[in-house]
Amino acid sequence: ATAFGMAGEEIVRYLLHMWNYSMFVPLNPSSPFDLVIKNDDEWITIQVKHTRSVSVPLTREGKSNGARIKREYKKGDFDYLFACKFPYIYIVPWKDLKSHSCFSFSKYEKYRHDLTDSLTYTNKVILTKEENERTIN
Repeated sequence: ATAFGMAGEEIVRYLLHMWNYSMFVPLNPSSPFDLVIKNDDEWITIQVKHTRSVSVPLTREGKSNGARIKREYKKGDFDYLFACKFPYIYIVPWKDLKSHSCFSFSKYEKYRHDLTDSLTYTNKVILTKEENERTIN
């Protein structure tokens, strides 16, 4: 499962590289986001999920009193969800997520990009910071 999740992150990194975004990985492994990109003077946070299923849970693992727990994401944890289900990637802003506990691919067709289409790599998606979100210093 870990290698599969890492494959999704690598797909996202490659796509962001092709779009000429500067990328950074958070130093804290318990960060609620997987990547940070720089767009002009804005820092934008990205959460990556990768699955073969029809949906993916939007939860993160943590610990409470030594026990593993799963927590839902909350506003400010990330700006964009990049949900990978090859051969597609869905790029959804936090504000447009219909649920914060589960991502169902069928509800987000307008955010779908085909990874087998060469135009996906040349037609840059402009990622912007939403108002009143967390600022990364």
